[in-house]
Amino acid sequence: TPPVNVVAGTQGMRLYVLVPGYRQEDISVSIEEDRLHLRGERRGPAQEGEEAKVIAGFDRSIRLPFRPDGQHVRAAIKNGLLELFLPVPLADQLRTIPIIES
Repeated sequence: TPPVNVVAGTQGMRLYVLVPGYRQEDISVSIEEDRLHLRGERRGPAQEGEEAKVIAGFDRSIRLPFRPDGQHVRAAIKNGLLELFLPVPLADQLRTIPIIES
């Protein structure tokens, strides 16, 4: 499984996943409740009349401390590094409550 670095903040989490040799179309990212699923599959060249064979792959599930706002999750890949941003839903974000003098 690829190594993952996690940076957590009040707005959400950033995950950095090392996936050298994988392209955008080789990787799938999905979220189910509080679980992040990462799957990757690299295929070798296809022989004539045969389907390309899988030469490397991974399947990793990570339990998250919150249910991310799925509509605002962002994923990008560049130079073998997959970067994900998982925002905390607005209802769950830390808010400062002002105190008034009465």
